[in-house]
Amino acid sequence: MLLKGENGVSMEIEDKIRIKLEAIGNVKLVNESYNPVKIQSNAKYVEWMIKGSEALQDFLSRIALRYDKHLGNELRQKISEDKEKIISEGKKILNSERNNKIEVKFVSIADKEIQITIKWVKGMWRDFFPAMNIVFPIKNCRVFGKTHHIYLTLEEAKTLGYDILFWISASEIADKKDWTTAEKVLGKLNF
Repeated sequence: MLLKGENGVSMEIEDKIRIKLEAIGNVKLVNESYNPVKIQSNAKYVEWMIKGSEALQDFLSRIALRYDKHLGNELRQKISEDKEKIISEGKKILNSERNNKIEVKFVSIADKEIQITIKWVKGMWRDFFPAMNIVFPIKNCRVFGKTHHIYLTLEEAKTLGYDILFWISASEIADKKDWTTAEKVLGKLNF
């Protein structure tokens, strides 16, 4: 089932959590320098530039409904504990150059080499903004034509979900949007 607000990204929950990425819309094949490529054999990663709150909320809600009804409370507590760290990372991003180069490369799930990257990109209808991408190595995906399947355990999915929330919050602070996505996903944050 497609994640809300995303084109080419779906998620299924069975014994494991499966994310399916098709290289369209905000999903791109990229090489080792994170530059987009069209030919599968030239690609090293599948990069998903998450649009924001709808997809992340859908991702986390599905996990919570199936496995962990207290996930929202856990995430609220974690983001409260990490508030200063998130603000600090947001300031670092804000003070970086707007040059389409990767400013942040954070490894979310080490054994699967899943990374989160942030780089300033020029929007079609707006000035530069810090885009947050989730990068999956193709070697760790099952590939079916143009679709790449990534399998995660519950703990890996929760880790990835929180890391996305952390870095999307930092990038929004850099873009002067405060805690927009975090509050859409978790409700009003009373720091």
